[in-house]
Amino acid sequence: MRISLKKQRGFTLIEAVVVIILMSIIAVVASVGMSQGFNSFFASQHVTDADWQGRYALERMSREIHVVRSPSDIKTASANQFSFNDINGNPISYTLSGTSLMRNTQILADGIQSVAFSYFDINGAATTTLTNIRYITINLNVTLNNSNFTLSTTENTRNLS
Repeated sequence: MRISLKKQRGFTLIEAVVVIILMSIIAVVASVGMSQGFNSFFASQHVTDADWQGRYALERMSREIHVVRSPSDIKTASANQFSFNDINGNPISYTLSGTSLMRNTQILADGIQSVAFSYFDINGAATTTLTNIRYITINLNVTLNNSNFTLSTTENTRNLS
């Protein structure tokens, strides 16, 4: 009697272990790459959010400051607060409360570390006299979600020039 030994098909234990080790190495490398990709995505999302907060606040402030009716409508002009009456006679005040930039009693933007106003006369010289103010420079230091940058603009007051 003859017993025929057929060649058996399959994987040996050593081959299976080698495949598991190689797949583990590939998975670790892929997960590190994906993790860095996710971190970059979230970081750019935070920068965009912080930029949006600052730019929105600056645009709104510029638009409203641009239409101050007369020098007598400016009520407060300090380094960290500016208040005036708008073209309709409504009082508007910009102040910083913690990290929130306030427009009157409502939050205009969050994540604002500092706001600084500078005032200039018709010749571009710094002034503290309310009736001489013709240009206002606004500096916002925005810090939100580990993103930190400064935005600045100078606005002329259309009706005061």
